[in-house]
Amino acid sequence: MTMKKKEIIKFFSWFSIIVGIFHFILETWFLFRFEQSIIQLFCDYIGISLLIFAGIIVLKNINGKGLLCGAWGYSFCLNYRAFAWRMDEFIAKTSSNSTDNTLIILSFTLFFSFIAFIYSLIICYPNEKKQKNTI
Repeated sequence: MTMKKKEIIKFFSWFSIIVGIFHFILETWFLFRFEQSIIQLFCDYIGISLLIFAGIIVLKNINGKGLLCGAWGYSFCLNYRAFAWRMDEFIAKTSSNSTDNTLIILSFTLFFSFIAFIYSLIICYPNEKKQKNTI
C-alpha cells in the first residue's frame, strides 16, 4: 500500500470519528428537543459507536479498514430507513413541518453516508497483485 493511500485512509478515519462525534451531539440534542424515544436513539448510538470505534481502530492498525466499511454501511442503512419513512409521509401528505425539515437534513446525510460507504468499499477491495489463486 502506498504512503498516499495510507494517508487518505487515515484522513477518512479522522473524518469518521468527527462525523460520529457530530452525530452524537445532534442526536442527543434531537432527543431533548423533540422527545425522541430511547429505542430510536439507541439505534443511532450504535451507528455512532461503530464510526468512532472503527475510526480509532484504523488509526492504530490500517488493516482494520473493514470495520470502517461496516460502520458506514450501517450508517447508510440507518439514514436510508429514517429517510424512507419520512418520505412516505411526505408523499402521502401526512407529514408535519418538523418531519419535512428532518427529511431535508436526511437527504444530505443520506447522500454523504452513501458516498462514504462506497469509498469504504473501494478501500477494502483486495489488491489483486497480492492475491493468490487459492480457494
